Amino acid sequence: MAQSPRFKVYDPEGKYIGCTKGADEAVVLARYKGVGASVRDGHSFIVYDVGREPFTNEHAAAADIYVAMNERNKARAKEFYAEQQMAERAASMRKKLKMYDRVKPLP
Repeated sequence: MAQSPRFKVYDPEGKYIGCTKGADEAVVLARYKGVGASVRDGHSFIVYDVGREPFTNEHAAAADIYVAMNERNKARAKEFYAEQQMAERAASMRKKLKMYDRVKPLP
């Protein structure tokens, strides 16, 4: 099954203009639209802005996009791990509390 395009391109006014599967193509399209255009991972996380970063070519910009996405994924993984740990601790506490509910009070 084909994968849907990941990178969304917006013009300088913030209007959605298209999407691509590769970062290289997204950077080319954004540069065509001019300074202020942006490439986003999905529709919200901006990974590249035309004119704000001193890249010499599209491949350098695409490489930076992948680095930014990797950092974002690491941050998401840390958040997920922390949430998972909290859920496990809460389950453990509920289990302990249920154990105390089964204990009969002393006469």
